[in-house]
Amino acid sequence: MSLLTAGIFLRLVRANMIGSLGSEYVDAARSRGVREARLVRTHAFRPALVPIITVMGLQIAMLLGGSVLTETTFGWRGLGFELNQYLSARDFVAVQGIVAMLAVIVAVTNFIVDVVAALIDPRVRF
Repeated sequence: MSLLTAGIFLRLVRANMIGSLGSEYVDAARSRGVREARLVRTHAFRPALVPIITVMGLQIAMLLGGSVLTETTFGWRGLGFELNQYLSARDFVAVQGIVAMLAVIVAVTNFIVDVVAALIDPRVRF
């Protein structure tokens, strides 16, 4: 499932790197004589990663949402398969438990993505 989105991530990295390399602070660092390798690694690559990290966190949430269909289709035993079984049996307490657990996973993932984005982004100060 993630192979389909690998091209999108590569395209995002490329577009964000081109945008970062054309920004004014990179031009200012280049005019001060910063080496090109350090310029790309520090001044351009790190700010370009922020949108990609955010999209990856959203991708985890979308993969969890698609797990019901995938696991039911292929017969894999997982949360999506169990959710489908509980829905068929009308066991709504178990359905609420699984949905709550998926919501916690998405919330924790979003929190981790926000922390990583704050650590990567040089504009964020603690």
